[in-house]
Amino acid sequence: MNVLSEINNKKIEALFLTTLELVAKYGFHGTSMSMISKESGIAIGTIYHYYKSKDELIMAVLEYAKKKGMEASFGKDNIELDYYTRFMLIWSHLYDHLIAHPEMLSYISQYYSSPYCGQVEDDTYCFQGELALFLNNAVRDNCIKDNIPHHLISSIFLGSVVNSARDWIKNKNKLDEQGIRALVDIIWEGIKI
Repeated sequence: MNVLSEINNKKIEALFLTTLELVAKYGFHGTSMSMISKESGIAIGTIYHYYKSKDELIMAVLEYAKKKGMEASFGKDNIELDYYTRFMLIWSHLYDHLIAHPEMLSYISQYYSSPYCGQVEDDTYCFQGELALFLNNAVRDNCIKDNIPHHLISSIFLGSVVNSARDWIKNKNKLDEQGIRALVDIIWEGIKI
């Protein structure tokens, strides 16, 4: 990677992180491009060089947040482990990521409750593609039932992670290892063979 490319990547990441923080505080409509420029220290003309509009920036930041969540949860997946252990680790890694980055949780939650959500035809919440692949493999290997639609399992999986992370952020009710295992067990017991 050349120096210019590395500088541009650092600028874009700073832009994304600033946008995440501002949207968490002020929402999509309360966050202006000038606020993002001022807080990030990146000239507004430079921002518009990379992104033609605020809407385009919002979509790019969403992809960034989803990628970070996917890396946190599936980036540490070890196919040598049994499916239950992998399922629990994927859940707990995503939980740890979301409580460490509440601005990403806020951004993604706001996005899926906003008119922006309807603008993308082929959108999967966070990492549903990776989760679907994991579930397909577990079905293939006769570890989970094949008669439960994957979108239902994804909803339960992601809903429990998101709600547990929100509970920590809002009420400081952090799940310990025993709590995580109990919650994951509830899900796993419903889908295992």
